[in-house]
Amino acid sequence: PMPDLFCLEADLLSSGATLKWLSDLLSDGRKSEEELLKMAERSEVGSRGLFFFPYLAGGEQGVLWDDSLTGGVAGISLRHNAGDIVRASVEGIFYEVRRCVEEFRSAGFEAVEIIASGHLTSSDFGMQLLSDITGLPARRHRVESSSAFGAALVAGKGLLETWAQTRSSTTEPQHTPREETHHVYGKLYAEYCGHSLRSVRTKRGSTGHQ
Repeated sequence: PMPDLFCLEADLLSSGATLKWLSDLLSDGRKSEEELLKMAERSEVGSRGLFFFPYLAGGEQGVLWDDSLTGGVAGISLRHNAGDIVRASVEGIFYEVRRCVEEFRSAGFEAVEIIASGHLTSSDFGMQLLSDITGLPARRHRVESSSAFGAALVAGKGLLETWAQTRSSTTEPQHTPREETHHVYGKLYAEYCGHSLRSVRTKRGSTGHQ
């Protein structure tokens, strides 16, 4: 839209859709996203050792860029309940967000804040979890259809001026990472990446790719 203005994009193909899928799976669609997140909140940091890999809709196009990836669960046992599964799924999605942020950082682009919208951000619990896992301050965008809002800004005159005027009025208070919880999630994130990368190598190895 303007000279020298661009964005970096990393796509996670099933984030909010994962909650809809879990609602259908666990309650025949009777539980709302908010109710699922309340179930997840009753679980604990790390979902009692459960990892959920959210590649549910045609692979991954964020960092791994592999359309053959499928979703998976690691560490599940009879001691886990529905709340653990929901929390693990949300943690898995936010681990992927962190993977994207870290990829941007390795390319020289430093993220300073996350402004998020959609079903996963509908509760303070979800926003705090996003901040704890990524280690970045996170704000919820008050405009639900933020993609359409962004497109309108791009199409409008004076993009940067308009964005500067509307930014403070369209975001809510900031959630900041809790140091102790972020530290725990740092260890869990490393374990999560180890699981998912082994899955990628296995998948590629089975097709002869290196």
